[in-house]
Amino acid sequence: MLAVPFLIHQLYGFIRPLLSKKVQHYSARILISSLLLLVTGVVFGYVVAIPGALNFLYKFAGDYVEASLTADSYLSFVLAYTLGV
Repeated sequence: MLAVPFLIHQLYGFIRPLLSKKVQHYSARILISSLLLLVTGVVFGYVVAIPGALNFLYKFAGDYVEASLTADSYLSFVLAYTLGV
């Protein structure tokens, strides 16, 4: 997730000489808005989606299953869920 803005910037720097001035102006706006949407999606996933998913998974089986959540499995779940959202 941290490398995506750098990769997009490098790709844009590679393609920029081929674009006209008008398209460069619009592409800069699109680039900035896409990065803002990326950050918004990650924050939404972490603040809204993950607590809801964990609440559902804890209550899904009721008293029949005991949760054995470790730090490693929690971190893997959070990273995978945030990337998915």
